[in-house]
Amino acid sequence: MALKLPVVEIFSSIQGEGYWTGRAAVFVRLAGCNLHCGFCDTDHTVKEVLTVEQICDRVNLISRAIRFVVITGGEPTSHGFGFDGLVDDLQVQGYLVAVETNGCYKFFSAPDWVTVSPKTPFETLKTQKGNELKLLWTSENEAHSWAKAFTADYYFIQPITRGDKFTCLTEIMQFLRDNPEWRLSVQLHRILGVR
Repeated sequence: MALKLPVVEIFSSIQGEGYWTGRAAVFVRLAGCNLHCGFCDTDHTVKEVLTVEQICDRVNLISRAIRFVVITGGEPTSHGFGFDGLVDDLQVQGYLVAVETNGCYKFFSAPDWVTVSPKTPFETLKTQKGNELKLLWTSENEAHSWAKAFTADYYFIQPITRGDKFTCLTEIMQFLRDNPEWRLSVQLHRILGVR
């Protein structure tokens, strides 16, 4: 039986956040999330249900020279074996595969890059390490706590945006001056007005 996944959209653009900012990528946005964050602006509406093979075919159609795929959501890892199968199939086809997750689910595939952007306490996470931690800014104390608890190669602070305004930017800039192991991540795609 073919594994099927609820898809919001598949498109090419640039990665607008974190370590890979500015790199051309194909995005596979899956529907559904276990969290309902008040600041979330992501459309979670299922547009179509596709098999892993159909998703890979779409990626191949729009990728051109792009060999970097970002699987995002919603929460893509909530789809279990369907998510694992998608990662595996894309890698077999020669793509560098990144996943953006809130860390609430275990997954068994091995994406090439794991970005964890937690929205729940550390103790509730099933994914407690990744290539990068992308933390929405709430306070300096929380950032220090995450840095001690979470194993990552790179640590990013991201301000929450309200409309076209960043929140707490003065505090964040001071934190970055005092903690140079952290980097600033902004949603560059929004600033540029691209998808």
